[in-house]
Amino acid sequence: MKSATLLAVALATLTSAHGSGEVSGPKLMGGRRFLSDLKARHALPASLVKPTVHVEERASNVLDTRADPDTCGPGIGSCVNACCSAEGYCGTTEEYCAAPDCQFRYGPLCDANIVPSGASTANIERPHIGSVPYGGAGIYDCVNPGEIAFTFDDGPYLYTNDLLDKLAAYNAKATFMITGNNLGKGPIDTTAQWSTVIKVSAPQNRMASEGHQIASHTWSHQNLTDLDPATFNKQMIYNEMAFRNILGYFPTYMR
Repeated sequence: MKSATLLAVALATLTSAHGSGEVSGPKLMGGRRFLSDLKARHALPASLVKPTVHVEERASNVLDTRADPDTCGPGIGSCVNACCSAEGYCGTTEEYCAAPDCQFRYGPLCDANIVPSGASTANIERPHIGSVPYGGAGIYDCVNPGEIAFTFDDGPYLYTNDLLDKLAAYNAKATFMITGNNLGKGPIDTTAQWSTVIKVSAPQNRMASEGHQIASHTWSHQNLTDLDPATFNKQMIYNEMAFRNILGYFPTYMR
């Protein structure tokens, strides 16, 4: 109940009363991206799902104005050398290709299908090194009572450098669960804005060299419960390959 209330307040603070075209009423600034992330996490309360229709309808109406658009999706088929948008249209720009919304089964160029360069990490040995927990049910609590752990998902993004500055000011350490290629930001290993935030080497001494823990949050932030085992595995391996391309190694943990 508390989380639903807090989310409702957050949604209210992000709305704008400026109408556009034939769709009127409040709009969510950055709504499509914000809501798609919530939907991928199943973090959007059922009572708040219905109002998002206006955001999606507006995006669909914009695409409907295209002359003779190619369609795609279940029961229709796949795009050729293009992405399949959430609304079922073929295209090659961010609104079509960005994960997790792009229908990657019907769009070969969807961000989820972009494979990092280099050899696969699938066959690398993974022995238990040291005393850190490995396997099992996961880690949910701090070892020492009264301590807290800072963890951040989905980055790096536009705010990550500022966050790292604030952590450095207080000599605080955090765990960053990093996504490889979602929200249209580009692959972390080939987009300099993101790889320099993560990597160890100077002069961009940021996330790794400042003592923060790096972990995986999958390649493109798909809903893992909807994936077959082979696709689930790719979400893990592709992100490991990207980490390897940046750091020379890949992390132990994921969330």
